[in-house]
Amino acid sequence: SYKEVTQRDWTPVDRSTIKSAISKSASGEFEELKYDPKMKKVLEIQKLPPEERVIDGDLNLSFMKMPFQLPPGLKVKGDLQLQMSNISSLPANLSVGGDLILSWSKITGLYSGIQVGGDLDVSFLGLTRLPDDLQVGGRIEGYRGPMTKVPKHLKKKVVRQ
Repeated sequence: SYKEVTQRDWTPVDRSTIKSAISKSASGEFEELKYDPKMKKVLEIQKLPPEERVIDGDLNLSFMKMPFQLPPGLKVKGDLQLQMSNISSLPANLSVGGDLILSWSKITGLYSGIQVGGDLDVSFLGLTRLPDDLQVGGRIEGYRGPMTKVPKHLKKKVVRQ
């Protein structure tokens, strides 16, 4: 049963009333996700065909607690901020015109085809290697892996702290 503060009587709830909510909860189709503006943005991007997966400005998905994946071929013309998010991997052929900020996220590795026009922040990720074809226009901050796993063209970009 439920009631509003201003109501005197309780409204009973039966199985048929909550069946839809239970079904969505059990299947992972949480109703509240459509109201979270960051998650709504991710869902919109995923629906686009690959050639239209372009964000003209910045994309800030920091602190998102729901697990999510970005679609392959995503192009962000500004910064892509994913710090402290539950994203576990970056999509293939990701292109970021500005900075790519991954600090404190759940990402365990970087894969081929990633291009970053600005800085790459990998603080507190525990990466052990950087891919050979990784392109970074600015600095690589927070990388603590062994220097032997950094491609030659990126060694001067790594900022040791």
